[in-house]
Amino acid sequence: MFGIFQGKSETLTVRRGTEILGKVQEKNIVPIIKNKKFFGSDRISKDGKKWLRLDKTSKYKKYFSSEPAVKMNFGKLDQSPKYIMVCTFAVASMASGIMSLSI
Repeated sequence: MFGIFQGKSETLTVRRGTEILGKVQEKNIVPIIKNKKFFGSDRISKDGKKWLRLDKTSKYKKYFSSEPAVKMNFGKLDQSPKYIMVCTFAVASMASGIMSLSI
């Protein structure tokens, strides 16, 4: 892509959003990813001008799962109006800071 991954281990700059996390030797990136210190959305650059997302590079994308970290299975939910009303009320109450619910 940018020639970042050719040849010997180079020093790359890592950025998360607008914050520069620092410079890292290319050979150390995989262990850092495996320790969950880098995210797929973090970007790397050789020159500080052209940036690549880690999860979009051919070399590092395999270390980032495309599956969600947590799968939720609620089974069959009761679709009755009473159940929907209670759930809606509970969510609205939590959002407004009311933590107790009594019906």
